[in-house]
Amino acid sequence: MLLPGYEQHIVYQRRLVLASVCAVIFLGLPLWWKATAVYRADLPVDRIESWATEKNILHYPVDVLLWVTDGATVEVDDGMDWSQMMTKGLRKQLTAQRPYLVSNQKEQGQPDKVTAPKSNGFQAWLEPQVTIVSKRPERIPESSLVVHVTHEPEPTNAPWVRIAADGVVTLGVHKSSATSSLQQAESLVGKLLTWQEQHLNELVTITDSGTPEVQHQLRRTVKHASSYQLTFSLLQGDASQGTWDWTIEEALHQLVQPLLRELSPLFNFTIDSQTQYYSPLQTEPESQVGADGTISYTISTQSLPYIVNSQDWNLDSTETSHPLLNFVLYVPSASQTPLKLLTSKGAAAPYNAFLVPRWG
Repeated sequence: MLLPGYEQHIVYQRRLVLASVCAVIFLGLPLWWKATAVYRADLPVDRIESWATEKNILHYPVDVLLWVTDGATVEVDDGMDWSQMMTKGLRKQLTAQRPYLVSNQKEQGQPDKVTAPKSNGFQAWLEPQVTIVSKRPERIPESSLVVHVTHEPEPTNAPWVRIAADGVVTLGVHKSSATSSLQQAESLVGKLLTWQEQHLNELVTITDSGTPEVQHQLRRTVKHASSYQLTFSLLQGDASQGTWDWTIEEALHQLVQPLLRELSPLFNFTIDSQTQYYSPLQTEPESQVGADGTISYTISTQSLPYIVNSQDWNLDSTETSHPLLNFVLYVPSASQTPLKLLTSKGAAAPYNAFLVPRWG
């Protein structure tokens, strides 16, 4: 038989144990939840949607230097910034001509949102930036458009456009107020940029057309790497009758750098170039007489992998551990001109260019 005091002690211990368990549960559960929770950072949804929208868009900045002569003096009234206004106007004109879709979200209280282009390929978008100058630039910068606005009289007294050999565009506008002159210039420059953008898109999206055979020749996969070496080579089959030269630096800056700029967050690129003055083909072209009696030389697409003359074409002169991609412009000798490519069916290939797997 237990003593009354002993029974009270047991009851007290039980209550103490029960209270301790409850304290551990109520105090330890939040601590356990906090300690074992997986941290989930907020996703940059806006940036992801913006990237998904413009992943197929190549942006080409264009500096429009508006050279205004004394006869078309710009009057800056009411603090208006004509350069900024014309920049917005030109971009608005280009936007209206582009093949994109706009999803109207005004009902949700959100601004209009630009979605992906209709084409599955790349789209080239010009981004003009207007600067008004009072005299002709001493040197025309690359990737720029110099526009001379003048009031020289014309017989038709209508706006006109002239393009000089140095690339300077001269616009003749009505002799009226400065505001009207700039508006006319903006309209004419907008049409010119629209034409240039459409022509550029024809070059960028050239791989989206053609037969399946041509598609197979135009598209190749490249081994993934953090850095790539790009080598541009000018090869001449026979330089005894004269040599050729090329402005490769300007071409790379205008046509290649915009694409590499878009890929720069993912890859590093190193570029070099070279010129060789005697580079015969590995395969002898076949002569072909056309309906008009002209003679041309052809090479079948089936023999394209064997055209590269690795023995005489010193294309791997650059020592690098990165994957090497070769871009070759071949000028055949006079005895093999013109040189064309034929498909496997004997028809003329739509493009006089080809790809060699894992080479360039």
